[in-house]
Amino acid sequence: MRTLIIITNLAVVLPVVALTWKSARVTVQSMLNDGANLTQSLLKWRR
Repeated sequence: MRTLIIITNLAVVLPVVALTWKSARVTVQSMLNDGANLTQSLLKWRR
């Protein structure tokens, strides 16, 4: 009985974790891109 509960918990938790991980990764990537763009524009502006 206990293993069944654990399995159902995993079945519920895993997709949620996968979705949050995906969105978090996209957010981090866009933040990194913004930072790189900002740095480049600052370097251009200083010249």
